[in-house]
Amino acid sequence: MRRVAKWWIDSMTAFDVFINVFLLFGLPDETISAHAGRAMLEGKVWGKAVSYALEYCPLFGRKHVQGAIAHDAARARAVVAAELAAQALETGNDQKIT
Repeated sequence: MRRVAKWWIDSMTAFDVFINVFLLFGLPDETISAHAGRAMLEGKVWGKAVSYALEYCPLFGRKHVQGAIAHDAARARAVVAAELAAQALETGNDQKIT
């Protein structure tokens, strides 16, 4: 059951990122929630409105936007670490990357 739940969450996240990039012209690997939070921090009205709606939506709950930004940042760091590890293997520098 956990495997199906993880697949479902991963699939919904991928769909969320696709919609954000394709319809909202957001950054690659950024969810709609994180995009809205970034826009809110930049003072954009739409970001404030969407962030407020997400924060008070029972489906998502408080601090959803803040959590989305943190989750997207963690996912980006994991991608960078994997790319650096692959690059180290290609160059023969197989030292541990932190």
